Amino acid sequence: MYLAWREIRGKKEGLPAWMGDRPISSQRFSKIISGTMKLIRFIESGVKPRFSWWMMLPGMQKFHWGLIGFLAFLLALPLTVPATNTFPAFALVFVAATAMERDGKMIWLGYFLSLLSLAWIAGAVLLGEQLVSFVFGWLKGILG
Repeated sequence: MYLAWREIRGKKEGLPAWMGDRPISSQRFSKIISGTMKLIRFIESGVKPRFSWWMMLPGMQKFHWGLIGFLAFLLALPLTVPATNTFPAFALVFVAATAMERDGKMIWLGYFLSLLSLAWIAGAVLLGEQLVSFVFGWLKGILG
């Protein structure tokens, strides 16, 4: 959220030193990179620059940074309902990847995932366990 807010305001610096200068073990870093590379390869297989003219219109980059910041906020909500981080995480990664590649076609899937994230979190907040048990029961009925 912090980085998205700074991008919107036009400040290009990274994390403050107290946040960015933390040590991480090489074994943990290797696991993080390995898992991340699998996701990146999957996303890269479908994301490429196309229909990018409208993504360069004034304000679109700030809109995308605002959406990324909002998804980060949804991701940070301390909800105890299962899968409340899943949809915002997928949407955030997908919006960021398609915005970086200027894929004006696939970004619409990112917008859809963002709306799905908002709907899921709103449902989780309003309905809680009832929503989760309904969705998992429905999926269990479909998948057998």
